Amino acid sequence: MAGAPSSNGERRPWADLPADVLNAVADRLDLFAATRLAGVCTSWARAIAADNSLPLGTPCVLKSREDGRSDLAMRHGDCATFQLLDLTRSGGEELSVPALIPAMRHRRWIGGKDGWLATVDSRSNARLVNPYTGEQIDLPAVTTIPGVTRSTRLSPHVWEQIFRRIVVCTTPSGAGGYLAIAMLEKTDILALARGGGARWTALKKPGGDICYMDAVVHRGKVVAVTSSGDSYAWGILADQSPELLGRPPRHDRHRYEHRWNLAESADGRHLLLVCTYGNQVEYKRLCCNLNTYTHGQRFQAHGVRLFQRDVGGDGGWTPVISLGDYSLFVGASYPFMARVGDRHGSSSDCSECTEQVRANCVCVTPESSAFQGNDLEYDMEVFDLGDDSYRYHPRKLFPFSRYCNYQTPMWFRPTLKYCQLGGTI
Repeated sequence: MAGAPSSNGERRPWADLPADVLNAVADRLDLFAATRLAGVCTSWARAIAADNSLPLGTPCVLKSREDGRSDLAMRHGDCATFQLLDLTRSGGEELSVPALIPAMRHRRWIGGKDGWLATVDSRSNARLVNPYTGEQIDLPAVTTIPGVTRSTRLSPHVWEQIFRRIVVCTTPSGAGGYLAIAMLEKTDILALARGGGARWTALKKPGGDICYMDAVVHRGKVVAVTSSGDSYAWGILADQSPELLGRPPRHDRHRYEHRWNLAESADGRHLLLVCTYGNQVEYKRLCCNLNTYTHGQRFQAHGVRLFQRDVGGDGGWTPVISLGDYSLFVGASYPFMARVGDRHGSSSDCSECTEQVRANCVCVTPESSAFQGNDLEYDMEVFDLGDDSYRYHPRKLFPFSRYCNYQTPMWFRPTLKYCQLGGTI
């Protein structure tokens, strides 16, 4: 469609199409198709970039659709249409934009960064997917990780340990380079994979009975935090024993359970540690067959504490009381800091914005085990560091209303960076 020839051999003047007509077309497309319009010509790129109905550059929640029409497809894994929720609008209403990702049929995302999703299928085959371009890159087989063997109980294609999460630290470049960290179910294994490599490389274990909760790359080191709050650092390029970074001071006298996440400060100088604390509560939920209920326990958050440290220095963890104009976004996707405010003219501190993501917040989406039903109550939680009532009682947004949730809600920032001028749509 990019400058397609007409019957007389001349190229159609796509650049002359009025912006309002282009926006009307974009409104009828899913987000990824709409962004591809920007690759037709520079005038279209400017119009798409200025379209307020597209949440470009805004932290959004990527999640399964809520409408009943997609429920059957979601149960069978044959669903390729999802939704992106822009939470920066004033007035307490989020903007929902459809997101079509054909490569996600029969797959589940368990991580991602920028415009890439880390996905797996029911056989633990891992793959990076770019929903803008459709590009797909296979990751090394799970069986290349030392200690992972075939399962003979279910199927020769189902492994005893499956990927719980794949942390995409560096996204693929033009040469195909990437860096990913694998975390496996019910093991103390942490493994690295690089673009062009055929295997996962397991990092040396610290020793003892540990369970990793999160991992990032900070200043050339792989840093991981365990369920006890201990953090360890490894060199990326060398096979070396981990360095113990310790844990932050306790504040609750062992009254709560803890969930841990890692991130970097906005300037990249400090390592951040997020401690979400809460308790186990009972839950009851209707099963996918709509005939029976499932009972169990889930983690209910009560508050959050944020710490930072200079990994190259001698100091330990110190509390962070404010993020300034930034908010921190953590969960299944790679963590990031972003300036957050209503892009559409309303003040970020107005009373109408109480149900929106705003500055100085820690915004958390849950982590769920691959190919297991979620025991989630909410799709995301917001902890406002500037408001004591929200620090101890987080805003819980988007109550769980699906019988089955086949995709874990995850942060995603739409962009035009993958749309090249002169491309086709």
